[in-house]
Amino acid sequence: MLMQTPKRTDIPIGRIHAISRAQLAAFWGCGDRAARQFVAAFRAEPSGDGYAILSTAHAPAGYWRSRDPQELEAFICENEARARNTFVALREAKQLLCKLEHSGQTALDL
Repeated sequence: MLMQTPKRTDIPIGRIHAISRAQLAAFWGCGDRAARQFVAAFRAEPSGDGYAILSTAHAPAGYWRSRDPQELEAFICENEARARNTFVALREAKQLLCKLEHSGQTALDL
């Protein structure tokens, strides 16, 4: 049960005020997965407040809201690199799956 209704505005403004997902989960009274889902939902809906929800894995890791061009640019670069790496891994897995399906192999080699 949530102790507090999660709100977009619970995420602080400015990189120097970044809050970890664990801190958000504790504040909202939910688990890590739920906190991640709340943040994803906030990011998916138009905010109207002029701020984007940013995050980084680099210390200090966490979430914050920003409209600072440098923070936005750094977030975009970090996440585009992550996306490229993900798509490379997906491409390899898809290619292997296609080969396996065409060869008639139905079980994994263990």
